[in-house]
Amino acid sequence: LRIGKEATITTASSKAESLEEVPVPVTLITEQMIADCGADNLRDILAIFVPGMSIVEGNGEYNIAMHGIWSSRQEKILIMLNGHRLNARSTNAQAPDFSISCEKIKQIEVLRGPASSLYGNVALSAVVNIITKEGRDMDGVTISGKAGSFNTYKAEAMVGVNRVGFDVMAWASLYSSYGEKVEYAKSSNEIWQQFPKDSYLYLDGFNRKPSFDIGFVLGMDNNRWKIMSNIKHAKMQMVYPFTLIPEAAPYDYDRYRRIGGEKPGHGRTTLHSEVSYNNTFGEWTIGASAYFDMDDYVDYDILGDSIEKKVRILPPNEILDSIELTRGAYQHQKWSDFTYGGIVRISKDYELGKLGNGNLLIGFQGEQYKMYTSDLVIGDDYDRVLVYQAERTTMIHYGNETSLSNFIQIKHSFTPKWIMNIGFRYDNKNRYDNTNQSALSPRMAIIYKPSKWSFKLSYSKSFVDAPYLYRASTMPSYRGGSDLMPELSHALQFSVVSSRLLKHFTYDGNISYNSLTDLIYNDKLIDILPTYVNSGKLKLLSIENALYYRNTKLRGHLNFTYMNVISAENYPTTDHRVQSVPGFTANAVVAKSIYSDSDFSLWAQAKLTFYSAQTMETFGYKNGELFADNDYRLKESFLPDLSLEMKWKMISCKLQCKNLFNSRYYRGARFFVDIPQQGRNMSATIKVNL
Repeated sequence: LRIGKEATITTASSKAESLEEVPVPVTLITEQMIADCGADNLRDILAIFVPGMSIVEGNGEYNIAMHGIWSSRQEKILIMLNGHRLNARSTNAQAPDFSISCEKIKQIEVLRGPASSLYGNVALSAVVNIITKEGRDMDGVTISGKAGSFNTYKAEAMVGVNRVGFDVMAWASLYSSYGEKVEYAKSSNEIWQQFPKDSYLYLDGFNRKPSFDIGFVLGMDNNRWKIMSNIKHAKMQMVYPFTLIPEAAPYDYDRYRRIGGEKPGHGRTTLHSEVSYNNTFGEWTIGASAYFDMDDYVDYDILGDSIEKKVRILPPNEILDSIELTRGAYQHQKWSDFTYGGIVRISKDYELGKLGNGNLLIGFQGEQYKMYTSDLVIGDDYDRVLVYQAERTTMIHYGNETSLSNFIQIKHSFTPKWIMNIGFRYDNKNRYDNTNQSALSPRMAIIYKPSKWSFKLSYSKSFVDAPYLYRASTMPSYRGGSDLMPELSHALQFSVVSSRLLKHFTYDGNISYNSLTDLIYNDKLIDILPTYVNSGKLKLLSIENALYYRNTKLRGHLNFTYMNVISAENYPTTDHRVQSVPGFTANAVVAKSIYSDSDFSLWAQAKLTFYSAQTMETFGYKNGELFADNDYRLKESFLPDLSLEMKWKMISCKLQCKNLFNSRYYRGARFFVDIPQQGRNMSATIKVNL
């Protein structure tokens, strides 16, 4: 599959259509593009190829922003696997990390903008739909192994079979890395710490347990029936030591006890399963699916191992408000939930004579969510347990939530050059405390297609409901409540696409105006304790451009994005920039053939990333003294990666160097400290196709 007029996507309208007819700005990332860029996790792939997306520092998890819209977890972008939601219901989060294997991907379809008119909750700023390979794409076995710097190891296996009406694709992936260990002497002045001492950080550590992704897709009766099952685990070891108390300092990661096999950090183990049926009956096409998801979530946070000889009094009403903590204080919070539901879609093509033709789609969705267990462990001295809470003393309310939705979409072609696409979705949720919330999400697009261009003008409105954790937690650190409303986004976008302007070139340009209201804001001044409230507003303009080049010997991709904040209220911005998000980004990927014949090929690949300077709000201790700056500056970053890939018959080998110049750069975070990023990283990968 190549970028061009033959390429089609299904995510935008639940119907296969060319890039020229897609009603919203879209980026199609192919299997070849993923191989060329050398990225091995979803976050890096999206940041490289999707204009408007940029990497941001998460709350102990991989994170990404779209159009400057982000939170401490990635909970503003809907991420799907073959149309199946991967985002958690308790937090709305899905980190684009190593729990999503990239080897299994055939293509990624990214809707750049609000998309609740089809997908409802969470599709606030974008939708990412990962399309897996099918058995017929492989018809064999692929095994690969990778080893790299910082004790990094990765193993993958895939099997694809297509026989007698059955199509099977199965995969397994395992990733582990200790991360780069960065030592800091007591005298260092570049690290946040209240009590200076010799210390260290692990950067980008995935270990104790490692991340994995295991699953299969089984197609029967020429794919009329499909069964999907996927179990995955994500683990991101935190590089800063707090989530509840803002005492930024390195911590002795290796000394803290294992709990459930986990060392400090945020972990999530998820089971996704779905059965679907699609068929055509005369003029009608009917699709139905039933799904079941189960989540185990862990937040293992460090309060500090530098508080020896200090009396720690936590905020009133916390469980430890009367207990004095000693060194090595920690909190381990875990909860489990499950969701089941179903979707029905019915579509029909129609003809209206001289008035044109089109397609009508109607759909219904219903699901039930249940939070059924949670517990909390608080301790100190690195492995001592002081308090264990569960069942009657849990700090998350148990409960059920029911969501019912219906949607309609009309795609009408007045002429081959003029197309209109209109859609509406209505979502209604009965929350665990019997309060009710609803949202209407409209979309409208006008498309004009002369011979070599496609011009699109679209408006859409989307929402993301307040996460269950914010509404049902009684911990003062996460105080919210049932009065939290959905966050809303309005977007007006004008796009230009051309896949036939010049030979081998494809161009994609977009101007996007986003207006967001009711953003959930952590107000730290209410009753002295932080409280989540709907008070954030943001208006932002984004200019996006992407250019692709493809021939048999050279492949290239270039994109750049400029963002400007028009106005903001209770949202972190400085001088028309969203804090911790670059105002200007540029990415380039080039793959050049050095030699090629029927049995052997050698390619050189390069990736260049540029992020402009950023600002953020800081508050903490440097050199043992209080330091605060509302407009703390982070320098721009320029990061080149190089790789060499050799293929000989069934065997391929790839040598890769990331961050070639070993730059020490930083990213901002929502917890008042800038986070150092990993330096030079070398790796070698061997793959065998059988």
